[in-house]
Amino acid sequence: RELAGIRAVVDESSARAAPFALSVCGLGAFPSAKKPRALWLGLRGDVAPLVELHRDIDEQLARRSLPTEQRPFVRT
Repeated sequence: RELAGIRAVVDESSARAAPFALSVCGLGAFPSAKKPRALWLGLRGDVAPLVELHRDIDEQLARRSLPTEQRPFVRT
């Protein structure tokens, strides 16, 4: 049930977002590629709309009392 709500929020937020173009410029893992606990992906291109999409998804999840990511979205 929670997954269905999260999926609905992502679908709705994505439908409202204007198209944007991104390209991958890096890939890695922490603490290492052999024993990854987290993956990272470097992106370039229209990153600002991606940040806005992330913000919208988090706001919609919070409004529906669904879990949100507590770690910050990092843009470097």
